[in-house]
Amino acid sequence: MKVSNHYNNYPVIGRFRTCLELVLKQKPKGKTLVDVGSSNGLLIAKLSSSGIANFIGIDSNKVAINFARENINGAEFFVSSADDLPVKSDSVDIVTMFDVIEHLRVGGEVMALKEIGRILKQNGTLLLSTPNNNLLMNTLDPAWYVGHRHYGINNLKEMIEKSGFRVSKAEIRGGLWFSIYLIWLYFSKHMLGVNVPRNIFLERKDDEQFNKKGIHTIYIVAKKV
Repeated sequence: MKVSNHYNNYPVIGRFRTCLELVLKQKPKGKTLVDVGSSNGLLIAKLSSSGIANFIGIDSNKVAINFARENINGAEFFVSSADDLPVKSDSVDIVTMFDVIEHLRVGGEVMALKEIGRILKQNGTLLLSTPNNNLLMNTLDPAWYVGHRHYGINNLKEMIEKSGFRVSKAEIRGGLWFSIYLIWLYFSKHMLGVNVPRNIFLERKDDEQFNKKGIHTIYIVAKKV
């Protein structure tokens, strides 16, 4: 796979680092991975040297998919929705759905999860992350006030298992520093309208909190049954 240098400067820290590590723990060499909500292909780009045999990225954002197609050679990218995946049934080993489920239409989560189950092989793996429903984290998330959903870990596990999976691992990582980091990014980009320089101090503090149990982001590992 050939990946352009557009992805080189993206910091692999905190929430995103934990997503990458979760994939690598599945021993994905030689397997097929579908990234639902792939955006511009960042996850696939960062996994390009992992030995994964086949990558498929799917996102509803045509601009993001076109960017991925132009900058990653050796992966397939499709414009589609999470509940209508252009992938054959029982053909995929791993599906990633990182920080996507909260953006689906209200009530559409189960339909998307069942569609993921359709494309996964028997005992295939779903890796999912989403914001945790925590009063402090909700309050500090600017997007929460305009409908950005956060989930309780038990309710999320129940939803996933009712959709045809067995949850083998569920944990919460990250904390206050990630919220502070996001607020700084939102304020700089949307309020001041400036290109955001890297803040090494905030990045380091954020990254440290994702090394242990926390309150910010739920991570799920589930198997198709």
